[in-house]
Amino acid sequence: MIEAPSDPVAEFGLSAPPERRRNPIVLYFKTLKALLTHPTDFFRNLNRPTGIAGPLLFGMVTNWIGSALEYLWFTGFGKAFGNRISDIFHALDKSSEIDSSGQTGRILAMRETILDWMFGVGAVLIDPFKTFLQILFLSAFVWVGARLFGSLSKPDAESRMSYESAVSIVGFSLAASIFKGIPILGGLIAGCFTAAIAIIGASETYRVGTGRAILIALFPAVLFW
Repeated sequence: MIEAPSDPVAEFGLSAPPERRRNPIVLYFKTLKALLTHPTDFFRNLNRPTGIAGPLLFGMVTNWIGSALEYLWFTGFGKAFGNRISDIFHALDKSSEIDSSGQTGRILAMRETILDWMFGVGAVLIDPFKTFLQILFLSAFVWVGARLFGSLSKPDAESRMSYESAVSIVGFSLAASIFKGIPILGGLIAGCFTAAIAIIGASETYRVGTGRAILIALFPAVLFW
């Protein structure tokens, strides 16, 4: 049995007394391992209410690491491949020969720099802020889904169907974002595992079957579709 954090807020050292605080790095990787290997046990043993600080912090950090790894892949192997393609198009493009002043080359270089910033370093730097808003936004829809498809007749249903519980599902499901660092298929793998962890989290948190858990966890996607 994998030991799940008894209190995410306390585990990450945000509210626990100094004598109870533990190494946040060790706790982070312990939580990450538990979510990726035994997500059912993790959500089943998670004490509620969880608070929103722990899941928020975990989701922001993990998604940022995944985005950084994805960027390293892009700037390494991916960009090397892209440069090969650019060389081919450059060889076919005679505009640089016509423009004797060299303005075309400078404009193309500036455009490449701007695109690299927008989709590379800049995207990585703003990723924690984007993830913060994304978790809060998606959690609202998961909470609504839980109210629609969950069961309020079960014991402690009200505490389990709180907005905090929805944040814990969305935030901790981002453990799969670490797979974004896998070349080429990283985004697809991360998306599939994120959905799987969220469904397991909804099933254990709201004590519903797989069908209802899918509707709750994927309720934002269902609305958009």
